[in-house]
Amino acid sequence: MSPEHHTRIPELLAPAGSAEALRAAVAAGADAVYLGGKRFGARSFASNFSEEELAAAVDYAHFNGVHVYVTVNTLLRDRELEDAAAFLLSLYRMGVDAVLVQDPGLMGLARTVVPDLELHASTQMTILSKEGVSWAKEHGLSRVVLARELALDRIKEIAEEGGTRIPGLEIFVHGALCYSYSGQCLLSSVIGGRSGNRGMCAQPCRKPYVLVEADIDRHGRPVNPQKIFCQGGYPLSTMDLSTLFRVGALAESGIEALKIEGRMRSPEYVAIAVALYRAALDAFSRGEPWAPRPEETAMLMLAFNRGFTCGYLFGCRGEDLMGRDRPDSRGVPVGMVTGCGPGGEFSIKEPLPGIKIRKGDGLVLFDPRTGKEHGLVLKSDPVYSRGELRFQGPRECRKGMDLWLTRSTLLRETASGILSHPAARAGVPVPLEISLVLREGTPPRATGRFSGPSGEVAEVRVEGDFPVARADRAPLTGEVITRQFEKTGGSRFSLASLHVDLGENVFLPLATLNSLRRDLLEKAREEYLVLTRPDARSVDKAGSRIRSFFAGRAAQPPEVRFTLPGLSVYVDDPDAVKAACSAEAGRVYYEVPGGKAKELRALISDASRVCGSAEVELIWKWPRIADQEFIDNAIPLLSKAQESGIGGVMVEGPGLAEAIARHAPGLRIFGGQGLNITNYLSIEVFSPVFAGLTFSPELAADDLSHMVAMSGRLQNKPELEIMVQGSQEAIVSEDDLLSGCRVSPDKVAFHGLLDETGRLFPVYRDAQGRTHLSNAVETCLVDHLPIIAGAGIDRVAIDARRRGAYYAGDMTLAYREALAVLGTGRGEETKRCLLQVKERIKKMSMGGITTGAFFGRGAEDPGR
Repeated sequence: MSPEHHTRIPELLAPAGSAEALRAAVAAGADAVYLGGKRFGARSFASNFSEEELAAAVDYAHFNGVHVYVTVNTLLRDRELEDAAAFLLSLYRMGVDAVLVQDPGLMGLARTVVPDLELHASTQMTILSKEGVSWAKEHGLSRVVLARELALDRIKEIAEEGGTRIPGLEIFVHGALCYSYSGQCLLSSVIGGRSGNRGMCAQPCRKPYVLVEADIDRHGRPVNPQKIFCQGGYPLSTMDLSTLFRVGALAESGIEALKIEGRMRSPEYVAIAVALYRAALDAFSRGEPWAPRPEETAMLMLAFNRGFTCGYLFGCRGEDLMGRDRPDSRGVPVGMVTGCGPGGEFSIKEPLPGIKIRKGDGLVLFDPRTGKEHGLVLKSDPVYSRGELRFQGPRECRKGMDLWLTRSTLLRETASGILSHPAARAGVPVPLEISLVLREGTPPRATGRFSGPSGEVAEVRVEGDFPVARADRAPLTGEVITRQFEKTGGSRFSLASLHVDLGENVFLPLATLNSLRRDLLEKAREEYLVLTRPDARSVDKAGSRIRSFFAGRAAQPPEVRFTLPGLSVYVDDPDAVKAACSAEAGRVYYEVPGGKAKELRALISDASRVCGSAEVELIWKWPRIADQEFIDNAIPLLSKAQESGIGGVMVEGPGLAEAIARHAPGLRIFGGQGLNITNYLSIEVFSPVFAGLTFSPELAADDLSHMVAMSGRLQNKPELEIMVQGSQEAIVSEDDLLSGCRVSPDKVAFHGLLDETGRLFPVYRDAQGRTHLSNAVETCLVDHLPIIAGAGIDRVAIDARRRGAYYAGDMTLAYREALAVLGTGRGEETKRCLLQVKERIKKMSMGGITTGAFFGRGAEDPGR
């Protein structure tokens, strides 16, 4: 820790997935909490809060001096927008301090109808560049939760370069890590229809997989796949992030908030994690050295851990980041079994410092030879003898077994202690000035004055039910009154001053005096909370704006017109560019391999000549994850690329379109699937900059039809496109999965992950070393082109990346034929011809075909 004294430290932000976890966070010293309602939150399986419970939670936190941020961070459908707006209004009325959003449409809606409601960009927005952060600021977001994959040095560059021109930056510092970039993971969706972007992730990344490699046939499919060795059976399972020992570096970085993950974790987890990070931050602010004691580290591990990593923040990668041997909480390693007795007794050497094992604790014996685990709950305290601990356990005992502590009575007691003795920062006392009038024959009156949360002065008054009487024997004294009114414990108010207008020889029962004090404190509490909420007039205005907003859009029923769509093809190698052009694709999205400027320039120039001679429009597609290094390399190439004849650029991250527009005015910009377009308001948000947008693959046919109709009212409506063919990309990860496996020394064309059901998910490593994983079943909507055309969708796209030139050419020809048939409009004949084309496509497909979410199914449908 730095020896320098720091007064401004980042906000400590804690998860609150339940009322119990909220109380734990407040007691442990959190500056703010984040929580969710029953709908529209990215943790649908947490307890979460009803609206009535939310209001109570907000009041509880606010009265204890803790900010409340509510997660409304899922992607929305058109039919949900009005309900989401009503929910935003309800949150505004409660006085929540900010709302976290992922959906660009909801962001735009909130800025229009509830402009005073503060918005934060969820990490689900996948913001990882200064361009993305600037975009957030321009769209009214006051804070950005950055992608977990950013290194601290890069974050500091963003903070220093942007200065006051960027919103506050927030990062995760503890808890679970996703394998994929958040907001870009569709694995749970494509496997079982449970969308992570809708808060229903089934965590398939925590399942076992086997890596295979194979040669490929002419259409890019694996031939005779062979299993290869990788360390651990859970290749997509990450360790948990923990930066407790590096809080000083984080506090000095210019970051506004440090966030602990865990809305699905226990109150004990919240209490322990928050208390330790609070202690670390407070020590840093005082310029004092600090490190957790061994027993505190043990408590943190017992609360929950899959093994701890410093994460991408501090450069941990590969086996320093991944927990590929097991996907669940590990507890704390205690020691190795040194002896086994005949009756199930076993012994270990004295455990590591900080580990205390007691009656009621849960233990696991792990046999590294067989991989089997044996659990037990101690019915008595272990016996310490001659430097060893002896236990009564299962008969399956063998020397060399590992012993783990997985459940601890001490953990529960420690968490209970935090709740019983809240941190000093939890609810800083509010000074209360009290004036008391006690005159014979009139009811007692008390007046309280205090400063509200924003510094405004508030005053409250209460009056007793019965008049003050004349004293027969012992009149009231100022000392007695002061002693009673100093009893403000549990109310958050502290007595700052007491002025008593006390008549001569008067009497009031102590019970009445105490009741007057309690009434005054309760009324002061109510008034304090009123000051944390917007006034009724502001709420009414916001409600009127919401009603007007949706009334205007419902005034005319949406019109849907039949549109014969154009055809686009995604490719990623020069030969596939030639094949798609030869097959007369209308547009080619070229994701150029490589990342060096000279290489990019040459490949774009060559592709431009090929497409230009074939009269095919060429669009330079940027990677789904365009990091700062790529952006800085690519931006200077735009003018040359424009001169070479490209028709535009496709991007998939916020802020990139604006950056391109500044450097290459007039160049058309297209938005890919990574922008997560799931409602017509998202189209409105992006329409001023984008010439074309691609729908999210998680939309059903009826969603698409309504979105197209609603966007038809836009003055600058972009082209709207849907992916109709190809292996849907489900994960993009910063992890280089293949680097830790025994892949063949010769270049192998195909790698994939085989799951327990026999499904094979293609795996690809890009030029930046990132891992991409695609669905095991290929999307095919060729026989549903009439529905797509009837919905008025402008373009359809084939994803031929990683499938080679033959696939790109043959699939383009198949869809050209299908679209030609569709253009004839011959009813049953069209249907029959499309089914014939579909049969040809099946023979080229990988793993079978599926309609995906197109009919609201979301799961694979290989039988179609």
